[in-house]
Amino acid sequence: NKNIFSIGTDRSFNLIAIAKERNPGSQTFVCNSLNIPIRSNVFDSVISIAVIHHFSTKTLRIKAIKELKRIAKVGGKILIYVWAYEQ
Repeated sequence: NKNIFSIGTDRSFNLIAIAKERNPGSQTFVCNSLNIPIRSNVFDSVISIAVIHHFSTKTLRIKAIKELKRIAKVGGKILIYVWAYEQ
């Protein structure tokens, strides 16, 4: 869909390189999910897949979720998918 603009991030340089190789026109970059270098209230929707459960403490997990909320527009949607809820 040409009306959708997406940006992808990861903290792994290798995974970003794979993403760019598979989709040369993709907007992807390396960053820390606790401090995403994007201005606030930008995205209609934000997706976090297999990230939050990797943070070692509840405080860090909450900080990461707040960062997702910060970059989402007011009224935007946030999808968080974790594989290890018990962590």
